[in-house]
Amino acid sequence: MLDLFIPVTVLFTDFVGFTEIAEQLEPEELINELDLFFSQFDAITDRYNPEKIKTIGDSYILAACLPDSNNTHAIDCVLAALEIQAFMKQMRKLKERQGLPY
Repeated sequence: MLDLFIPVTVLFTDFVGFTEIAEQLEPEELINELDLFFSQFDAITDRYNPEKIKTIGDSYILAACLPDSNNTHAIDCVLAALEIQAFMKQMRKLKERQGLPY
């Protein structure tokens, strides 16, 4: 019997410096920040159709081509990643202008 593997593209995000910032924030503030970021990541993910697999702490994991196969899964993940990256750059500028940790 021949085992077949369907190609899948996985995107993994992780916040650089999260531990240091988490130590500076109150628990409720930290949860609100993560909720803001992950809600935006969810909206981006919905536009490009990868499947969110899991959030663990400050990590966000998604996969394209699951459960439905498609020919654009790698492109879909790259486009989602670029949009996530642009959002995070926007947030960094906003936080820096406000004098808040980022």
